[in-house]
Amino acid sequence: MDIYEELKKDHREIKMMLNELVGLDKDDDFRFLLISQIRSALLSHSRAEEAVLYNSLRTADGEPYKIGMKGYKEHFEIEALLRGLQFMDRVDANWKPMARKLKELLSSHLSNEEKEVFTLCKLMFNPVQAERMGRAFRELKNQVEQEGDAKTTMDMMVNLLPPKYSLKLMNNLKSLSP
Repeated sequence: MDIYEELKKDHREIKMMLNELVGLDKDDDFRFLLISQIRSALLSHSRAEEAVLYNSLRTADGEPYKIGMKGYKEHFEIEALLRGLQFMDRVDANWKPMARKLKELLSSHLSNEEKEVFTLCKLMFNPVQAERMGRAFRELKNQVEQEGDAKTTMDMMVNLLPPKYSLKLMNNLKSLSP
């Protein structure tokens, strides 16, 4: 599968989970598990997408760069909302309005990505490159799924750095690992 098919597949799965969450009763205990599943799916998807797709856009000037940075910003906003939702759920606060807001924000992001971002990327990358990007996305997503929250947060910061600094930071972090 190419990068576009991989991302659309994930988008469908995440949308289904969000629809299920918003459809739950306020006191349904299944929400704890579902929110955790959404977070896991979203974080692994986001980190891999940033590394493979958004970083490819950031290497270009002008509009591709702006679109890539907009994607990072939206990921950050979505993750902050998701963290807030997890907290509200744990303290039994009224989590449902926040779940609806997350669904709205994420739906808008995914729709924009599949239209604007994919259209631009199809002009920038040929089918062979898109296929390789799909494979890289899948492999990186699987790797991120095995890592914890602290690592995914660090990955987001590394992805935002200019390439020469991100490589240096990653090498330094690897040297600290046991």
